[in-house]
Amino acid sequence: FTVHGPALSTATLVDLDDRAVAQEHVTVPFFVVTIAGSLLLLCRRRWRPRAALVAAGLPAGSFLAGVAPWWSSGVPLLALLVTSTSFALLLALAGERFPGRFGPAGAVCAATVLVLGGDLVTGAHLQITSPAGYSPLVAGRFAGIGNVAFGVYAAAGLLATAWLARGRLVVVAGCGLVLVAVDGAPPWGSDVGGVLALLPALVLLGLLVSGRRVSVVRLGLAGVAGAVVVTVLALADHARGPAAQTHLGRFVTQVQDGTAGTVLRRKADAVLGLLFHSPVTALLPVVVVAAAYLLVRPPPPLAASFARVPELRHGLVALGLACALGFALNDSGAAVPALALLVALPVVTAVTVRPG
Repeated sequence: FTVHGPALSTATLVDLDDRAVAQEHVTVPFFVVTIAGSLLLLCRRRWRPRAALVAAGLPAGSFLAGVAPWWSSGVPLLALLVTSTSFALLLALAGERFPGRFGPAGAVCAATVLVLGGDLVTGAHLQITSPAGYSPLVAGRFAGIGNVAFGVYAAAGLLATAWLARGRLVVVAGCGLVLVAVDGAPPWGSDVGGVLALLPALVLLGLLVSGRRVSVVRLGLAGVAGAVVVTVLALADHARGPAAQTHLGRFVTQVQDGTAGTVLRRKADAVLGLLFHSPVTALLPVVVVAAAYLLVRPPPPLAASFARVPELRHGLVALGLACALGFALNDSGAAVPALALLVALPVVTAVTVRPG
């Protein structure tokens, strides 16, 4: 028989609570095990190309794992690891069908964008209780895309766009329009900081792939364009009325009643507080600076990859800008570069170790 009414609601809430409790216990061990496992596999030269692709696909796999009730397993961490790795392996095997040094990794990035973007436009169901999503119990938001997932989305989106563009500015513009729309639209991603971080990064990527001169003025204009887009989205959301508004529309109300300054100060305090919350997050600037140094002065193997696949370097430079802005503009912004690195580093490895 079919259950209707309060009983169904109670069962749904109990299941959601089980998922939230499981997420709280498995998130840190999940990332520790997957990172350690990826590093171990990369130590085996014969396995490196595929292992790097699997590692690049693991963030998407962790979202796709939400289609299976891993949280109801007797060993939820093991169930999550097996499910996520299985999906990541499928993405890697599919990516290997694409030619070129950047082809497999670029395809995995494109698939990651499709997973996250498709989830956002259909209700963000995979965001809830994913290791890279947010909790229904304690979170900065309960709809749209969170900062952790945005790090994955930005990295995969910019690298996939660089791969697809191959010097064509129109491709960057088309892909960028979709990325920004999905991330920023109030019914979907509803992400102010994400739009402000993505637009300048996409402009920088367009300048790089088309061979045009990069200037502070052009990047500044891109930042202004991002602010205009966010303002339009916020005003449109505000017009829907209080009951239907997201935080974009509510921020317009806060500007009108004079409380927006308090909100912005709280977000700034949260950025600095999170950065020095633990020794791990305090080390993040060191890791980011080291990654930037490798971009500017790459070692011979990486320099050879950049010479053969210049679009890889273009995507990474654009991603660096997106990470810097994402960190500065979001209250839990430290998560943006951290998760972006979980995508970017395996992609760089996959391109570098791929034969041919």
